Amino acid sequence: MINFQNFKKELKSLPLIGKGTSRKVYDLGNGTVAKVATNVKGIAQNKQETEIYEEDSSDYYSLKLFAIVYDHNENYSIIIAEKCIKIKSIKQLKILLDDTDGEETEIHYENTIEELFHRFQLGKRDLKRPSSWGLNSKNEPVLIDYGLTGQVWEEHYYRVKKYTIHY
Repeated sequence: MINFQNFKKELKSLPLIGKGTSRKVYDLGNGTVAKVATNVKGIAQNKQETEIYEEDSSDYYSLKLFAIVYDHNENYSIIIAEKCIKIKSIKQLKILLDDTDGEETEIHYENTIEELFHRFQLGKRDLKRPSSWGLNSKNEPVLIDYGLTGQVWEEHYYRVKKYTIHY
């Protein structure tokens, strides 16, 4: 369990290993990373990753295909997750996801993406991006960036233009 009270001060001394539009990722040096939200979108993504992992932790997909979320602070501005080695290419990802010894690599990859898309409302573009995946300590492919769900997109990213019609 991490004491989050003074944690933000400690972050400045830790290696920054990743950065997106809403979160920064720091290496904690012990096989874990801290995902730190830089805005409300990042908080929403941290919360979604935590909820997906915690609510479905007995589910096959959570156990096998999501990086572990170990801890979070009260408002989800920081989560502590499993550190993984980044996957470098789609080809590598397809081979790693294939459990048919190469006979049906493309089919197995597409089926996995579709299942994750439908079950967890994860964006297909993110699912097909190698940077969203990593290898865990067991050398298995897992999603390391899975906080941008349909719900987060609708609430924080999608802009609906409202038009007023005057008669």
